[in-house]
Amino acid sequence: MYPYEDDYYIYYQPTLMQSLKYSFSQINVAKILENTQKTLYTANQIIPIINQLRPVISNAKTAFRVAKAVKEI
Repeated sequence: MYPYEDDYYIYYQPTLMQSLKYSFSQINVAKILENTQKTLYTANQIIPIINQLRPVISNAKTAFRVAKAVKEI
């Protein structure tokens, strides 16, 4: 650790290896898997909705073009 001083306190800056060791000790594999499962579940619900809405949006654009052409006539 590398000490550095403030007005009243001496702080210790952890080394890179100490920081990495602390970071890896805080990893919870069960929580990571739980969050991954939630994300995949949400994606599996959203992707079919997007696939169903894509033609609706495309047809809406065409409908607006037709309405605009009819309006000009």
